[in-house]
Amino acid sequence: MRPFHTAIVLRIIWLALIIYAFVSEGAAMFLFNIIPFLGSAFLLWLGHKRDEYATLDALVSATFIATLIVGLYMTWQTPGVLAFDKLFHMLGGMCLAWFAAILYKPHIDQRWMTAVAIITFALAVGAAWEVFEWVMSVVPAPYAWPFNPFGLADSFGDLIADTVGACIIAAVELRRRTKTVA
Repeated sequence: MRPFHTAIVLRIIWLALIIYAFVSEGAAMFLFNIIPFLGSAFLLWLGHKRDEYATLDALVSATFIATLIVGLYMTWQTPGVLAFDKLFHMLGGMCLAWFAAILYKPHIDQRWMTAVAIITFALAVGAAWEVFEWVMSVVPAPYAWPFNPFGLADSFGDLIADTVGACIIAAVELRRRTKTVA
C-alpha cells in the first residue's frame, strides 16, 4: 500500500474517533482534536505528490489517534499515563523535525546547519505548545482546560522529550545526507 493510501486510512480512523469523542465527551475534546486534524490536512494534500509528506501525515495521524484513545479511555492524571505524555511529545518532536527536514531540504546545503535548523524548529513549536497549555490553564472558566496539572517540571520534561524526538530525526537526516554525498 502506498504511503498516501495509508495516510487516508489513518485519517478516516482519526475522524471517526473525533466524532466518537464529540458524541461521548462533548465539544471540548472535539475542538481539541478537530483543529490539528484540519490544520495538518495540507500534509495529506502534499502527500498526493510526494511520498515523504504522505508518510509524515500517516505518522501525525497515528500519533493523534493514540493520544485520542488515551484521552478517551484513561485520564492524563493517572500516574502511569505520564509516560504516554512524554512518548507523545517525543513523537511530536519527530513529526515536527521530519516536516522541517523536508521543508529545509532544498534550502540548506550544510549538513550540520540542517540538523540545527531541524532541532530548533521542533523545539520552537514545542515551546509554543507549552505556552498554549499555560494560557489555557489560566483563562477564566468555562474556557480553562487544565492541560498541565504537574506544572513547570512537566513543561520542561515535555520540551526535553520534544528535543529527543527532533534529535532522532536530525541524526537520521545527517546520516541520509552523508550517504547521498558519499
